[in-house]
Amino acid sequence: HSENDLVELNAFYKLPGKVKGFTWMDFKKKSGFFGKSTLTRDFGEYLQGATELVHGNKPLTETRVGAYVNVPMPKGIPGKPRLNLRYMPLCIDSSGDRVHDKQMVGYCATAKLPMGMNALAFGWLNAADDKGISWNYGELDVSKAFGKDKRWVIAYNPALTGKGAGKATPHIENRVAIRRKF
Repeated sequence: HSENDLVELNAFYKLPGKVKGFTWMDFKKKSGFFGKSTLTRDFGEYLQGATELVHGNKPLTETRVGAYVNVPMPKGIPGKPRLNLRYMPLCIDSSGDRVHDKQMVGYCATAKLPMGMNALAFGWLNAADDKGISWNYGELDVSKAFGKDKRWVIAYNPALTGKGAGKATPHIENRVAIRRKF
């Protein structure tokens, strides 16, 4: 076991008012937990209003408000790629104060790959850091489901971690993941 050993829980759900929710939590052996609850509502085919509730070792350490844009893709592209761009200009800390040096900009992209594999990439940077644009966090994920019911997944899942304020390129932390869908 190491500091990086973790269990991750994910839940998708629907709320009243046509709100879609997704919550994930990472639990680490030594450093507690970190997670996010994302609530979105569609406004047409391409635009979503979004609120993100960040949980860093306690519930609701930060709230982010903004929008997601689903980028239209040409029909007939192999792998059915999807791209979602995100802008969260309003960040509020756990005391209810606006965080003026934080505006999160992100992306999420998915595609189906040959041989039944899937690809996912997401990332966030802070566009308002006082020291310049700063990479926050992201992940790459190339995965393959297996087993009779395809509930087991193995993935190459490197984390793209920040190098500090004013540094826009990520550090790559190689990881392998084994998942079970319930």
